[in-house]
Amino acid sequence: MHPILFRLGPIPIHAYGVAIAVGLLIGLFLLRRDARRFGLDPDAIADAATVGFIVGLAGARATYVAMNWDEFASNPIAIIAFWRGLSGFVFLGGFIPGLAVGLAAIKRRGIRPLAAADLAAPYVALVLAFGRVGCFMYGCCFGRPTDSPLGIVFPPGSPAWYAFGNTPVHPTQLYSSANALVTFAVLYGLTRRRRPEGLILGVLCLWYGVFRFLVEFLRGDNPLFRGLTPSQWVAIPLAAAGIWLIMRARRRVEAA
Repeated sequence: MHPILFRLGPIPIHAYGVAIAVGLLIGLFLLRRDARRFGLDPDAIADAATVGFIVGLAGARATYVAMNWDEFASNPIAIIAFWRGLSGFVFLGGFIPGLAVGLAAIKRRGIRPLAAADLAAPYVALVLAFGRVGCFMYGCCFGRPTDSPLGIVFPPGSPAWYAFGNTPVHPTQLYSSANALVTFAVLYGLTRRRRPEGLILGVLCLWYGVFRFLVEFLRGDNPLFRGLTPSQWVAIPLAAAGIWLIMRARRRVEAA
């Protein structure tokens, strides 16, 4: 694990930030290409995706801070101290507001929101795949202790080491990254076929909601609230929204 990839003089370049940036740049490049292929304005699509990402990043950070307020209460400047390393985010806390703002932005440009969302959905999964690799390199978003061959001991100084020391833990970051790559492949394949609007977004919401609910049972860094983690409570309505979108898409096909 290498939380700091290298330094530019006194400035550390953190692996998490680099992973997110690489995923975002690749995703935006491919999204613009697909927008042209489907006859949509690539600039409008890219602009809405960028705005949604920024809002999502802020939402993900705010959710993390709210869930870990004891960590910031005595030092509020740490909330925005990204120069110490771009980490400490909750994906589900950013995905929902980022999606809402992105859809609103694209609607103002005269593009059908669900058509744009279907186009962007695979690249949400792609950025997440890169981001989870960054989590692994930093040592956050770690799993519970395990004696399975998959267990990994994180190095001293990492969040996982502070939690469990030299005890092997599930590399839930890599599980999540692998799932995101599979999700990307499936969703990207769906974009190559004729399908009703909203179907691909629905599959993303359902697939990720179910996976996140299940993988949380292996996570070792999230508190419980009424028997479930906060992410599991959010994953349930997210999966339900995915089912609604898929059923809505099917009804549109049957009515056509």
